[in-house]
Amino acid sequence: MEQDAPLIPPPHPSQDGPPSGYQLAFENEIRKSRNWLLAVAVLQSLGCVVYFLIQASSGVEPLVLIASAVVMGVLALVFWGLWFWSKRALFPATLTALILYVTFNLLDAIVDPATLARGILMKVFIFGGLCVAVSTSNRLRKKIGK
Repeated sequence: MEQDAPLIPPPHPSQDGPPSGYQLAFENEIRKSRNWLLAVAVLQSLGCVVYFLIQASSGVEPLVLIASAVVMGVLALVFWGLWFWSKRALFPATLTALILYVTFNLLDAIVDPATLARGILMKVFIFGGLCVAVSTSNRLRKKIGK
């Protein structure tokens, strides 16, 4: 499985000139999957900033606040990295994002079970979007044989 070559839609057998509807539809599916990774990266980044500002004003112990912000910030950077990686390896990037998202939410719930219910609609929305991205990227991977 070659991961250094960019994910390029296969040309339709009858293609001579500009991109066909087939190729444009393929590129649109890639864009949608990558957009889910971008959305998670942006939301994680914003969530980190908002969390830090809210907790800083509520008098949380500074060491706990900094540690939490660092973990959330690193996770945001990882999602940004996955978004960039998805240009070359869409399926592994989306699958890794889904696994990371579920793992960190489960770890968060183990540490503080009340966090599971906080933001449940957003968590379900993101989880569903990442599942769609993984499913779509796997289907595209099978179409091009990578």
